[in-house]
Amino acid sequence: MKRDAILSVGDDFDGYVILSLLGRGGMDEVYKARDVGLNRDVALKLVELTPMFDEDMQTRFEREVSVLSRMNHPNVVEFYSSGERDGLVYLVQECVEGADLLAI
Repeated sequence: MKRDAILSVGDDFDGYVILSLLGRGGMDEVYKARDVGLNRDVALKLVELTPMFDEDMQTRFEREVSVLSRMNHPNVVEFYSSGERDGLVYLVQECVEGADLLAI
């Protein structure tokens, strides 16, 4: 059964205004959003803190944030920030325009 998106276009989430849903996986959703404070578009990845989001998943999410925060390469999207709000953990990255890689 397909679930509704966590956020909707126009929602304000912690200083990011949702512009569109870019994609979704089993546990997360990625949105194109506008960073209101810095006036730039970003990719906002959200993961719901459900009972399925156990300690192992929390560790993997924290490891992803740690690795992303140390990466600095022209072929890797830039990591901006991460946090937790309203039962969601999230990370914010550079939004890269272009074709969907699954469509290529």
